[in-house]
Amino acid sequence: MPNMNEQWRFEWFDMPEFIQEEKPPYKELTIRFRDQASVDEFAKVLEQTITELTSSLWYPELDKTINLDKRWVDQDALENAQKPSVDEEDLLF
Repeated sequence: MPNMNEQWRFEWFDMPEFIQEEKPPYKELTIRFRDQASVDEFAKVLEQTITELTSSLWYPELDKTINLDKRWVDQDALENAQKPSVDEEDLLF
């Protein structure tokens, strides 16, 4: 059996090549605000939340959950997976 550092080679063997297309933003801006009230007003106009930790944002807002339900599932592994057995004594009511 291969060591764990080389295991990925077996998992990816004969898989089709995938190249992620670069999708850079059309335009980037640096915006400076005089005070918190200006930040709050800008956030309201954009209909987005801007916090102390916000360093960038997309407009319109980027939907980060659009592919959240997309997963690769090994059907054989899924069908052969054993559900853990649970004793009634282990259940808390």
